[in-house]
Amino acid sequence: MNGHGQKDNLRALFYPDDLEATLRKIVTTTKTATEESGINLLHLVFGFLEWRESDDSSKVRYAPLLAVPVELITPRSKDSKRSFRLKYNSEDLTTNLSLVEMMRKDFGLAIPELDERDTPEQYFQRFEEVLRRKPDWKICRHISLALLSFAKLLMYRDLDPEKWPENALLHHERLLELLAGAAVNEQSNAIEFDIDEEELQRGIPPLI
Repeated sequence: MNGHGQKDNLRALFYPDDLEATLRKIVTTTKTATEESGINLLHLVFGFLEWRESDDSSKVRYAPLLAVPVELITPRSKDSKRSFRLKYNSEDLTTNLSLVEMMRKDFGLAIPELDERDTPEQYFQRFEEVLRRKPDWKICRHISLALLSFAKLLMYRDLDPEKWPENALLHHERLLELLAGAAVNEQSNAIEFDIDEEELQRGIPPLI
């Protein structure tokens, strides 16, 4: 990845030294996040939705539309070209789940679903209905590296009452025992052993 115009390179809006410093910072942040959470947060983003929180707001916001997980490979110290490389890790291209949920709840807008055969441009064209209802919004056809995580949103969706049978959580025995102190029919505590009994002490090593 550098500023040249070859077919297999991506243009970046940085001078070479600034670009290398920025990319190395991204590599370090990504590595730390992966070690701590076990999740790769680095994504190559295709397209952004330019939107506003209200019709009279002058503050423009940008939300990623399509994202694919990638790996950023740093150049070797003796590499004269000093090229950073993006590696596709075979995971699927996905929509921005956080944007889909926010637009549904805050604006009553349905973000288009991604068909597995869609190109990014074909997907962008499906926003005709959204842009018709919000004429001051638009699609920005930019590519960017970004750290994205949808783990908390997936957990939030799992707890959505609409996705559970009616009152399923209210009647779950373990939740009742934990949150309401309700007793359950079956035994929930482990068997207790008096480790001071002589018979037990002969069969176990000394405790420190």
